[in-house]
Amino acid sequence: MKKAWIIILSLALALSLAACGGGDGSKTSSESPSPAESVNPPSSKAEADEIRYYGIGEAAEYEEYRITINKVERVDDTSIFWNPKEGYSYIKVYVTVENIDAEAVSVDESPLCIVRDGDYNAELSDYSRNADVINYLQDGIFEEAYLDPGATESGWLTFQIKPDEKELIMKYDQLFDTVFFRFTVDTSATTESTAQQPTTAAAAEGTPATAAAGGTENESVVDYTGFSIDEIMGTYNVAGMGKSLQIELFTSDDMLILRFSDGTEVEYEYDLVFGVATRYAEFDDGHTVLTILTFTRGENTIYIAIDESLTYADGTTKTGSYEGSKID
Repeated sequence: MKKAWIIILSLALALSLAACGGGDGSKTSSESPSPAESVNPPSSKAEADEIRYYGIGEAAEYEEYRITINKVERVDDTSIFWNPKEGYSYIKVYVTVENIDAEAVSVDESPLCIVRDGDYNAELSDYSRNADVINYLQDGIFEEAYLDPGATESGWLTFQIKPDEKELIMKYDQLFDTVFFRFTVDTSATTESTAQQPTTAAAAEGTPATAAAGGTENESVVDYTGFSIDEIMGTYNVAGMGKSLQIELFTSDDMLILRFSDGTEVEYEYDLVFGVATRYAEFDDGHTVLTILTFTRGENTIYIAIDESLTYADGTTKTGSYEGSKID
């Protein structure tokens, strides 16, 4: 009898354990998510962080700026560049930047850059070749500007693209992720939106831009032909980047010499065909400086534009410019 009682208790314990185990298994099975439910839906932050790509003709807003790529077209005449790379294509990107803030803002002369492999890289992206355009102040080129509320700056920027590159991603400001543009590039024909090609007021009238330091609007440019070196010698008043300078140009041993008011002198090579003087300098810390002096003819004077492009050892760049006219 005692043995039978032990057997009955053992069976009861076994059944109890089985019931507990089966109950846990049943609960686990019934609460397992379906395959669709097992993947967490994107959070609102992830959705907010998703990049929106704007196309040609679409206005993108970032802080105090509204940026629109109006048109993209192929550069057929690569002779406008100092050193075009053989086998590569070049495009002009027409852009308009508007100040939508209540205060004045500044706009760099190269507001757009190419993004490749997910990020901007100075060497790969070649963010702007405007510094390599021979006559920097060509009609319609995008220039550095200081915009009042509601004012706009429009013009074209030049970019080098890879031979097989059909789709481009660009962004405003190479230093930060701001707004992105994506469009297809047709290197065999002009690609454009329905937007009218923008031009600056200066370009529309055939005049150079107003000097950066509050100068008056320049007179009409007659042509871009070169000058003899004797014609460009003399004293010039120039302004830019918040400064006003007086410089003197003269010759020595077939070189054009630029002398600053403090007596510093710099040598330039002068091209008689284009009326352009250049200087390229390399420094011990690895940075280089390309300076271009462009001369254009006005009705009663000669205008000068000084454009400087500094490239650091890490590939980053900085540019600056001055404009002015001959006073004697």
